[in-house]
Amino acid sequence: MRTDSEWTVVEIDPLRRRVDTGVGFAPLKEVTSVFEFQPVRSAEGREATQMTYKVEYVIGLGPVGLLLDRIQQPGMRANMRTSMANLNTLIRSETLNTRG
Repeated sequence: MRTDSEWTVVEIDPLRRRVDTGVGFAPLKEVTSVFEFQPVRSAEGREATQMTYKVEYVIGLGPVGLLLDRIQQPGMRANMRTSMANLNTLIRSETLNTRG
């Protein structure tokens, strides 16, 4: 499914949190993306950043919307995990390239 969406940054706490709201995702309403960043130490003891991403929304269409949401959630979670793994690979490869 393709959508045309518009996002608005509604909160920024530098290096800690960013909150965006989006429209254009029918039948979803009140779509909010929350990015949270926390300093951590890697397994090797280096400073690192842990990012947590959360999407909140209200789904329309009554009981049909709730059923569709239940059906699509596993695929959406799997796609997000794949996207985050790809982002991790990209960031790590760029870090290695800047050291070399």
